[in-house]
Amino acid sequence: MNRIQEIIDRLNDKVDNNCEALKIELEKLASAARERGEFYDPFRAYRALDQSAQIRELGERTLAMGKYFDAMSCFEHLGDSSGLFRAIRDCELKEGQDSLRTYLCVYTQMRLGDRHIEEADRWARNLGYKEAHGFAISSLNMAHALADRYDIGVGIARAGLFTTYLFQQLGLPTVVADCHRSGQKGTKFRWRGLRPNADTFSGKRVLVLDDDVRSGRTSVRVHGEIHKHGPAYVDIALVLNPVNSPMGMGTERQNIPPGYRKVFFPQDFSYQNFDSAVDRLEQRLKEAS
Repeated sequence: MNRIQEIIDRLNDKVDNNCEALKIELEKLASAARERGEFYDPFRAYRALDQSAQIRELGERTLAMGKYFDAMSCFEHLGDSSGLFRAIRDCELKEGQDSLRTYLCVYTQMRLGDRHIEEADRWARNLGYKEAHGFAISSLNMAHALADRYDIGVGIARAGLFTTYLFQQLGLPTVVADCHRSGQKGTKFRWRGLRPNADTFSGKRVLVLDDDVRSGRTSVRVHGEIHKHGPAYVDIALVLNPVNSPMGMGTERQNIPPGYRKVFFPQDFSYQNFDSAVDRLEQRLKEAS
């Protein structure tokens, strides 16, 4: 155990009569560690001392140095969504999207709390489902990019429910298709909630919403039901990126039916404007309250 941790433990125990002297020593040790270019020890010390200004300075310094996850830890501790998003944007530009999910979730939680999850579950229950089956950051990002490009969305239950809710919140009218395997007999299909009619799809730009494509049987059936009504075209947006192996968690690209004009994945969209996506959802939630 190093001296910084020892002092923090003694301060946390609240039984030491020499607390002020310990705090002074801890601050000196933290400053020395920071000058050596360290992060973890100064961060722990400033957190124990409740020194928000020092943590902010540490966050800005690590952000400037390209130590994005250190910076994000500082801004998360401060509850600073603006600072956190600056770090997220810089990190994506320099290092890509692969490691951003956790902090994108933290950012969304800072901004929205759990209201979007609660409202999505309420919406799903009105359709006869127990819940909307989780929240995917990529769904909100895609909804922000795509919702205005289409006339109607078709969500595939159950995995596509949360995505469908988000697209609807960001302005795309939606219907829900309940379609699932039925042994060797193919798939069972029915519309849930508002049942579409011939005019729902005729001449329309349609976007199908689901989490992934594995065998392709469900997406074939849904495309066929839509195609009966003469849409202008049908595209599909999937929450999970493609994988190279059937054992992986994601979409098997080769099994996506050829009838879909375009296929969208989360990896196709940058998170540079994700704050605007959260702005739009936040506004809709306020309007509904």
